[in-house]
Amino acid sequence: MLTAEAVAEVFETFVFGFMTTDIRREIQLAHRTVAGAIEPDLVPGGGNVLAAIGLLTFTEFLGWVMKRTRAENQHWDDEQTFNEGFRLLGPQYEAILDQKLVKPYHEFRSSLVHSYAVEKTFCVDMPGDAPCGIVKESDGWHFVVERYFADFSAASDQLYSALTARSAVEARARFDNAGVNRDLWYVSSFERLGDLVVDVPPLRDLLDLAIGAAASFMRAEQFGYKDRSFALPDNYYEYLGARARWMANGKLPSHGLWISGYYFNSGLIRLSEARKQLRSLLKKLAKRPGVPQLASDKHLRDEADRLKHEPKGLRERREVTFQTAVSLLEDLVAIIDNEKSALRQLSVGAPRTSSERRNQALKPKAPPHG
Repeated sequence: MLTAEAVAEVFETFVFGFMTTDIRREIQLAHRTVAGAIEPDLVPGGGNVLAAIGLLTFTEFLGWVMKRTRAENQHWDDEQTFNEGFRLLGPQYEAILDQKLVKPYHEFRSSLVHSYAVEKTFCVDMPGDAPCGIVKESDGWHFVVERYFADFSAASDQLYSALTARSAVEARARFDNAGVNRDLWYVSSFERLGDLVVDVPPLRDLLDLAIGAAASFMRAEQFGYKDRSFALPDNYYEYLGARARWMANGKLPSHGLWISGYYFNSGLIRLSEARKQLRSLLKKLAKRPGVPQLASDKHLRDEADRLKHEPKGLRERREVTFQTAVSLLEDLVAIIDNEKSALRQLSVGAPRTSSERRNQALKPKAPPHG
């Protein structure tokens, strides 16, 4: 039987490690090779079928963890182990099993793994706006990698927290510190945020804050930001005074801890407010089943409040690491992206773009009633 410590090691090594990195990289590649790609020589798409195979086997891995942590689950065979992991992904996945629409273990997972083919008409989409990672369309079954990955990640976080009593956000942040390329994340996130500005008009002001937070974090990293868990040194304010006098010449530092911390602080405040607004909007959707919730972000809110309201600010120490902040931003983007169909229906006054105003002006007006 796996102990809580063993579960934590398994998740932080495998799930938050190579599983997440491999699938995220393929999704990023798919986003970067659509129309207007940054590198036009890249082959369009990503490893769609390979990503589907990975996610289906990773789903069985979640069931394996459940099997190895509870004595009453030891009798599960391979199919039930997969199905229990599949159920963790959400109510839509449970419905596929309960309504016997298809046997995903045999017809998708085993067919792809063992013969690189499926018994049903089957299409693998990389990006996609779907209510579930596996959906039945008029032309057959579709596996939507980006949606399935989002649901798999949420289920992984919940199972990790339930079995270890630890924060999944902080665990993922610790892994990212070990070497995930953050620049690639920025490319994908800015593209997704740009699409959401068009797709979800009621959230445009909130997205403005989120884009500002992403830009601030990117700039902080470029200027050499380093996490700090200790108090500012005694000579900090001496150098601060000299720095301010130097900036009187109309120049800002081009690198260093002060300017990078300035941008990081800006990002923290923007992100905290954006998450506060989204949390309020999600409450309006609470009656709908399966509405996701934002990950815990108490440290972020506390740090932003100290910056805004306490005279000593963050002089003594910081509690939010760079990677925790980026993970919380990614959490916000993922939830808006997954719930955009519902969020765009909210009755929130939405600013319109100039093209939307022009299109509205060109619409023929109804004749007056006589």
